[in-house]
Amino acid sequence: MTTDQATAAALTMCRWRAQLRADRAQTAAANNAAPPEVPTVIEIPLGNADGERTSPPGTIDLGVEMVRRLFADEGSAAW
Repeated sequence: MTTDQATAAALTMCRWRAQLRADRAQTAAANNAAPPEVPTVIEIPLGNADGERTSPPGTIDLGVEMVRRLFADEGSAAW
């Protein structure tokens, strides 16, 4: 192996190791990412007993804890 070949091999190994470290860091960052934001505001249609809307929809902010309790029986790992 010539000096040029050895140098090229060493540079290739350094690039490969750097790429491996970058891939591992990216995977670790993805695994530690925050869970998706939980929607807590729902629309409540207001109407009469016949189901006719009598006013514009209202909204209510349940909060994250209430939403988690509501969907706890779903068995979702995200909660």
